[in-house]
Amino acid sequence: MVFEGDSASGYFSGGCVEADIANHAKMVMQDGKPERLLYGDGSPWIDIRLLCGGALEVLLERISSDEGAVASLLALSAKRKAVRWQSNGLERTVAESCQRPAFQLTGEIYSLSYYPPWRLVIAGGDPIALAIAALGAMSGFETLLIRPNGPDHPPPIANVQYDRNSADEAIKDIKPDHWTAVIAANHDDELDDQILSATLQHDPAYLGVLGAQSRVAGRNHRLARAGYDAEKLRSIRSPIGLARTGKAPWEVAVSVIAEIMQTRNQQTDRI
Repeated sequence: MVFEGDSASGYFSGGCVEADIANHAKMVMQDGKPERLLYGDGSPWIDIRLLCGGALEVLLERISSDEGAVASLLALSAKRKAVRWQSNGLERTVAESCQRPAFQLTGEIYSLSYYPPWRLVIAGGDPIALAIAALGAMSGFETLLIRPNGPDHPPPIANVQYDRNSADEAIKDIKPDHWTAVIAANHDDELDDQILSATLQHDPAYLGVLGAQSRVAGRNHRLARAGYDAEKLRSIRSPIGLARTGKAPWEVAVSVIAEIMQTRNQQTDRI
């Protein structure tokens, strides 16, 4: 949670303790001395209760926007690098790292991992592709819709970028990484193969094709002839979707986004 003057962003408990924490934060911002707060079980403030019945420990520290650690964090994040932030409440360091676990407390020092925001790339323009793009954007993914030589104007979907370039050019610009999901949803073998071929040259977290199981063998045969080995072919998910929830566009979209979210959570546990 971030406090700046009278403004605040984020939350801890959903309303139980935020007001009291804000009061302590004002003092920390004034004198720069870090403070540890304990609420709930074992807290000295018996009049402040957590409705869940548990306990919450909070560290407040003053961080200046011109600190070197902040600059390093922003610079590495802009390059889509995983970052490890470490602090004892007074001094902070930042390094490029995928260290696990994501949060760790050792004595007076805590460390926290920050990962690039997840991106969702959909190639296609039918109602299912548009539903996946819309739900992905609403779910917090940086979403891009690719339609090679498609309409001049993007579909009216909020927070979705639009790219009319060829599959090779679009994927080359994106450079799919460990925090990118790519879906080929053209219902056209040639276009889907182009998306898959371009993406397989990178290392995305998720790569899937919208379509029936009956099309998998032919697709794998074509990609194998193009030089992709069995391991690469096994990384392609088809059919896509975590659960068979139905065939309507929004039913498919819910299933696909759920599968990508599961992949994201599993990957975060592994990194």
